[in-house]
Amino acid sequence: MNDRTAEQAPSRAVRREEKAAYDATYYAANREKIAATRAANREKRAAWYAAHREERTAYDKAYRAAHREERRAYTVAYGASHRAEILAWRATHREEMATTRAAYRASHPDARKTHKHRRRARIAGASGSYTIADWTDKLAEFNGRCAYCTVEGKMTVDHVIPISRGGSNGIDNIVPACGTCNYRKGTKTAAEFLRQIATTAESLSAPPR
Repeated sequence: MNDRTAEQAPSRAVRREEKAAYDATYYAANREKIAATRAANREKRAAWYAAHREERTAYDKAYRAAHREERRAYTVAYGASHRAEILAWRATHREEMATTRAAYRASHPDARKTHKHRRRARIAGASGSYTIADWTDKLAEFNGRCAYCTVEGKMTVDHVIPISRGGSNGIDNIVPACGTCNYRKGTKTAAEFLRQIATTAESLSAPPR
C-alpha cells in the first residue's frame, strides 16, 4: 500500500460510515413512504407479469431448453462449492422444507401420481430386482455416503444406467445417492454425470484468461 492509498483508506471508511448513518436516518424518517413505494412497485410488477404471462412462460421455457446443460453445470458447481452452507441451511429449515413438499404433493396429486405410475411401469419392465438386505449391503459398501458427492445423510436409490435408458433394476446397477445428486443426475448415466462434475470443477479451478 503506497502513501496515497494509506491516506485514502481512512477517508473511505469515514464516508461509508457517514452514508450508512444517513441511510438509516432517511429510512427511519420515511419508513411509510418507502413501504408504500415498494408496495406500488410490487403491484406494477405483478400486473405486468399477469398481462404477459404466456409471453414470459414461452420465453422462460425456450431459455431453459437452450441453456439446459449450462444451467445443470452451474447448479452442480454451485452445490459443490457451497455444500457446507447448503447442508447447514437444510438442517435449520428441515421442517419448513417438509411442509413445502407436503403442500406441493397435496396441491399436485395428479402430477405426483403420473410420475409414480411412469416410474413403476419402467421398473416393472426392467430386468433384475433387489432385496432390502441387498440395499443395506450397498449402503455399507459406500459407508452410508453418496456415490457422487460423498455427503452423509439420507440416501436414495440411483440407477447407474437409468431405467429409461435400458438399465436394470438389479443391485449391481444401483448406488446410493443423496437427493440432490439423484435429481441433478436425471437421465444421465453415472459416467456422464461424473464427467460433468469433473468438467465443471476443472473450469472453475482454471485461472482466468
